[in-house]
Amino acid sequence: MADLKAAIRQFIEAHNELSAKPFRWNKTAESIISSVHKAKLGAMKNRLLN
Repeated sequence: MADLKAAIRQFIEAHNELSAKPFRWNKTAESIISSVHKAKLGAMKNRLLN
């Protein structure tokens, strides 16, 4: 098990050094909150209908 953990750590370190990309937000906070609100309303409607 220790060998597996070491191999995973080595892979992660190599990946982060060689090919990691910074995360970029593509949407505004308002857009994300609006999507969450719509999903919440849809879930509530499903509960009422079922």
